[in-house]
Amino acid sequence: MADLSDLSDKEAADMNASESAGEYNPQPTVRCEVVLSKPSEELVKRLLTRVGFNERIIGYRVNWSTGPMQVTLYSFKEAVSFLSNENARISPALLASWMREVHGDTELADKMDYAIEQGKNDKEKLELVGSIMEQRLRQCREIIGEETGI
Repeated sequence: MADLSDLSDKEAADMNASESAGEYNPQPTVRCEVVLSKPSEELVKRLLTRVGFNERIIGYRVNWSTGPMQVTLYSFKEAVSFLSNENARISPALLASWMREVHGDTELADKMDYAIEQGKNDKEKLELVGSIMEQRLRQCREIIGEETGI
């Protein structure tokens, strides 16, 4: 029987049921270890600035009862927050392109492209991309904190 200490109750119950039936075959989760270099102050300012109407991107929040709901994203922070929702749907390639072309963060976009190649499906790709974007946002906040004493 598998160690269930790190799983949610539902995951553990599902796993127990599968193992009892002799079906359990663990699938390794894709890990995308990425190290981003520290962004410049200029890049941080660009990343933390809202873009204009023509530079925005559109994602969708999908809900079984209401269907897809359009979400307009005007900033890097909004995109990171949007991706934290399990119902978020947007093209991972579109996000990488947006980071490269609109925000000018080519390193982040390259790492996102690599993560997209590693993912098995769109949900996994979005999780990997979201993780990398969260890392960049943490770096930006650290730099702002250093500058402003926050």
